Amino acid sequence: MKNHFTFSRSVLCLSLVMAGLTGCQSKPDIPNSMTAPKAASQSEDSGTTPVQTAKVTVESQTQANGLRQYQFTTSATLRDDLAPNRAIVEQPGAAYVRSGNELFDGLFALAQIEMQLDAVDEIQDGAYNHGEAIACECFETGEKWHYVWTRDLSYAANLGLALLEPQRVVNSLLFKTSGFRQQINISDVVAGDKSGWQIIQDTGSGGSWPISTDRVTWAFGAEAALNNLHGDDYQTFAQTALIILSNTIENDRKIAFDVKSGLYMGEQSFLDWREQTYASWLPQQLTSMATSKALSTNVAHYKAITLAARLASEQGEPQQAAKYQQWAANLKQAINQQLWLPEQGLYSSLTAGQFDNNVLQKYDWLGQSLAVITGVASAAQTKAIMANYPHGPQGAPVIFPQQPGIAVYHNRAIWPFVTAYGLKAARSANNQAVAVEAYQTLIQSAAANLSNMENLEWLSGKAWYQDPNNADLSGPVINSRRQLWSVGAYLSMVINDLFGINAVENGLQIAPYIPAKLYQQYFAAQSSLQLKQLNWQGHELNITLNINDKTAQSGVFAVDSIELNKQTLNGLQISIEQLKDKNQLVINLGNAQAADTDITRVSAEPDATPNNLFVPFEPQLALSDDKQTITIVDTRNQPGSVSYQLMRNGKPLAELPAATGYRDTDLTPVQRCYSAMAVFNDSGLQSHHSKVHCTNDGSFIRMDSAKVQINQPVSASDNGPYIKNWGAADDVLNYQQLKINQSGDYALQFKYANHHHAINTGITAGVKWLQLFDNQQQLVAEGVVVMPHISQDIGWSTPLKVKLKAGDYQAKLLDYYNMSYLQNNQTYSEAGGLTGPLNTVDLYGLRIMPLAAE
Repeated sequence: MKNHFTFSRSVLCLSLVMAGLTGCQSKPDIPNSMTAPKAASQSEDSGTTPVQTAKVTVESQTQANGLRQYQFTTSATLRDDLAPNRAIVEQPGAAYVRSGNELFDGLFALAQIEMQLDAVDEIQDGAYNHGEAIACECFETGEKWHYVWTRDLSYAANLGLALLEPQRVVNSLLFKTSGFRQQINISDVVAGDKSGWQIIQDTGSGGSWPISTDRVTWAFGAEAALNNLHGDDYQTFAQTALIILSNTIENDRKIAFDVKSGLYMGEQSFLDWREQTYASWLPQQLTSMATSKALSTNVAHYKAITLAARLASEQGEPQQAAKYQQWAANLKQAINQQLWLPEQGLYSSLTAGQFDNNVLQKYDWLGQSLAVITGVASAAQTKAIMANYPHGPQGAPVIFPQQPGIAVYHNRAIWPFVTAYGLKAARSANNQAVAVEAYQTLIQSAAANLSNMENLEWLSGKAWYQDPNNADLSGPVINSRRQLWSVGAYLSMVINDLFGINAVENGLQIAPYIPAKLYQQYFAAQSSLQLKQLNWQGHELNITLNINDKTAQSGVFAVDSIELNKQTLNGLQISIEQLKDKNQLVINLGNAQAADTDITRVSAEPDATPNNLFVPFEPQLALSDDKQTITIVDTRNQPGSVSYQLMRNGKPLAELPAATGYRDTDLTPVQRCYSAMAVFNDSGLQSHHSKVHCTNDGSFIRMDSAKVQINQPVSASDNGPYIKNWGAADDVLNYQQLKINQSGDYALQFKYANHHHAINTGITAGVKWLQLFDNQQQLVAEGVVVMPHISQDIGWSTPLKVKLKAGDYQAKLLDYYNMSYLQNNQTYSEAGGLTGPLNTVDLYGLRIMPLAAE
């Protein structure tokens, strides 16, 4: 049989006020206090204009065993100049779909094949084990990525892989954990048990953890694995997972938790290519990223803490469970207090870093979606998020707004796994318009590219978009077929979302989500859809969805009744005890019920950079010699297109219509830290913030000061006297007679250098623990100082912020640990790997800088 499918996507027909773009103006039904981003337009899902993307031909042949062979052909230009055709054969023993739409059936078979291709007996990465293979019955990350990375694996497992391959998921998850190396001294200030068994933060920004702290995404995968295990397999992994989670959570609490905001610090989850989503200066100043707070990462911490609380309760640890339950409740409250923007009806993706800390008007679809599905967002917030997050003609972009002058990868991109989480969030909100967009994105991108791709350009939907104006902005810069989390996304869409088979804590939850619009587009006139020989924990499920309301054009089909092996169920959940070896599950769907249609749509040509889709470049600041005049310097934005917001100590100070100087005559604050942002005059979209400039450097104690007690010689350099490679476990650094003349708030920072690896990778971030004592030898403050890799000669550590009374103090700098201390990094070929753990830096001195009262 031969079928032709010509895909089109929908953009709304009315014109947008800003820049003459496609959009709509009608207002969704959301609370008055929640309005959309100024740049986007909201609508009910009504009028459409078709935009052709690709023509796909599917030929199928049924074999003697009843399984099919599919031959796909696409008109799309495939990535890496691959041939525009692909043959797929349904595999004996694997689940398969019969929907009346051979394209849909074939794409499910394609996802199954790609999952099998990603299931390997050994993995490989050039940076580990001398580039030789490592035995592991794991999932590799994609056709171009032959290793296991924590976040990729965890999101993929949570989306769809854990239900189909729970043991391989467990193997992979455990590969991403490690205890401390043998025969190394671990400081007494380190939290958790002595084994140190914890989640690995992969190589990354500034030398990994704690500049990046989203290793806790592991909990998404672990929870999904646990929900697909039972008996001894469940108990064994549950006990192991609690140890791993507890050690991770306790150390993250000490090192990454900001007490004042109640949030965890660190890079955004998944958005780990700094230039793509942060200010242009920040990739060279990673302490600001290390001290920022990100929505997605904080929701991942919330998931880890709630899962640990569940496991502690199950394992008879009520005090531990109660502690984690309280931490989770407090974190949820902090996320909503600190990151929710009522006027926009969205969560901010991130804050600025140290000495600024402002919540930024930046948004990401993964963070919004995770907040919804974890229950961090309320029902009203969930409704607003679905209505307000902008969708392009090919679906929801990873971030909004886009960054100017940056190539396609995270910026200007759609990632199928993020779309899959958006679909789950839309189900939670019962928003059919957003759900249909997600379904279409996943189906059409897989079909057009004959694979579940890593990413796509957001306005064209292409796996490679050649920018006609600037080749350097083309992309996606990197793109792999059968990307693991994209494969998981597609399988999840079919199994979890369309057919509604979801593994939960005590069985299977049955909750199919089929909007009538989706049915009419892909399955029109079909009386039933079937998912056959789905294996769950050794039980075969053959699922039939019966469609009774075949004429509905809107709404979502409601479940009328469910029959398991010809017995009608009372609820929507099935326990494993109810299942036979082979099972017939019949889900009878009734009439389509009303569902939300509120959605925000935007559109432009892929090579356009309109002011309602892109933010301005952030400005620079310059201070006068007397540090009273702050001059805004802006050579990248078009004059007249932007105005500027100047901030002092994180609070608005002045609005300036042009790049000019501002004279600050209020000298009462003991510290004045300035930053600024550019704002488009027409759309109101805001840039990232400039680098912070502070006026009062405070005091500085050089390494050759008599106040310093140290066990290493001081050397001379162009940057001043310093201690080279300080920080071995038995190194000593004490300060005596640190005089504070005026009571108040202070930031303690070390001037340092860390060139163990490039600024964007490695495992050797400097992580130390600073203690401060009064003249009675009483501990008055302690906390982490982080010294990421730097590209310049010298930099400043993250600050330890303290409130001090006037008087004399002593300080002691102790070892903590970084990722090089973990056993699993002993074969890493770069610094901190084969040659042993490495947590040293060059130290130039200690700054005690006053801060403005808060």
